[in-house]
Formats: sequence, structure tokens, C-alpha cells
Amino acid sequence: MTTPEPTAITDAYRVLKTISYYELKSAVKLIVNKVSSSDAGKETFEKLDTTCKAFLSLSLENCGYIFDDSRVEKAIMKQEPVILSYPNALSSGNIHTIAGIILEEKVFINNISTIKQLGNRFMKIFGT
Repeated sequence: MTTPEPTAITDAYRVLKTISYYELKSAVKLIVNKVSSSDAGKETFEKLDTTCKAFLSLSLENCGYIFDDSRVEKAIMKQEPVILSYPNALSSGNIHTIAGIILEEKVFINNISTIKQLGNRFMKIFGT
């Protein structure tokens, strides 16, 4: 997940570079948060995707955008999920759509050998 802010894009690229270096994934799903419009989300995604393909041989999959919404901050202040506090908010709809995409693809780790492999890769990255 990233936002259209330049520093966030730089941070996301660094994470993607690490994923590529350690060969953790050949394709990564990306969500762009706090977008002002679909065009801004698409532009951010395409910028990162183009860069990753050119320099990292890593492909990104666009899982969607979450629009900048003042109700998210209000929900945070109430310490409640925005989808519960403001179920009709645009951002809540975005989250539901993205969750549907992820669940439809069954992205979850569901067997012990995969969990073990993931643990081994984290140990390789972070040491110990």
C-alpha cells in the first residue's frame, strides 16, 4: 500500500526492491491510498509499475484505490474501523471492493509448508 505522496512512493519502491532482491514474489498486489481521484490513483500505480518492470523485473497488480476521506480520520479518532463508523462513506466502499478482489483470488497462506517457507525467507532477510 502506498499513497501518491513522493516520499510514500519512494518508501514503497524500497519495499518492492527488497521483495525483488530476495525473490519473495514475482508479482505484487498494490493498493493506492488517499487518492483525490481515480486518475491520481491510476497515475501513482502506473508510475510504480513502470519503474518496477524496468528496474526490478517485478510486476504489480492494481488492487484498487482508497479515496481521501475526512471520515477516515474521524473514525481513527474514535478508534473504530471506518467501515463500521461510516459504512456508506466512499472510502468504506473502496475497502469493500478491494477486500472482494483479494478474497476472490484467495491470496491467503493456507498450508504449513508455505508458512515455513515464508518464515525462512524472513529469517534470510532479517537474520538471526
